[in-house]
Amino acid sequence: MITIGSAIIVGFAASIAVDIFGVSRCFCTEPYDLTDFFTMPKFIGLDYDEVVEQYPDMNFNVIKEYSTEHEEGQITRQSYLAGRTVRIGQKIDIWVSLGEEPIMITTPDFVGMDYDEVIEKYPDVNFNVINKYSTEHEERQIIWQSVPARRVIRNTEQIDIWVNFSDINFDESGDDE
Repeated sequence: MITIGSAIIVGFAASIAVDIFGVSRCFCTEPYDLTDFFTMPKFIGLDYDEVVEQYPDMNFNVIKEYSTEHEEGQITRQSYLAGRTVRIGQKIDIWVSLGEEPIMITTPDFVGMDYDEVIEKYPDVNFNVINKYSTEHEERQIIWQSVPARRVIRNTEQIDIWVNFSDINFDESGDDE
């Protein structure tokens, strides 16, 4: 036999379940129009900008994270699984990749070092090599660097280096011969 006290406890427990599990209005007596819901698409692996363009009315909450499995800008996770029925306007968490997490490096003093040795020893550094002819420096010697030595930077940050490449011959147009 159900008493009024047990019915109140069951109703209270149901309202807690609604709050904990995010089930909104499942015990409500209001009728729902089926157009209030949609089936969640699979966003994982898709480009975030394209998804936002294709679904402009979705209520996205974007969380950015580094990922080794997804390229920058791709969606890595979503709060509702594909195929689930979701109420229109419901907040949808999606995680968007920042790409691989950069490695922090302390820049060495490259000035005076041999270009070929530096490129071999530091393959993960993003160098922009600029040819500067100098009679005061050895062939293929690094003359200058844009990021000072002992500065901590991301390995994705570009470092300009001037290298004495006197063995490259240029014609009058500036093209390699």
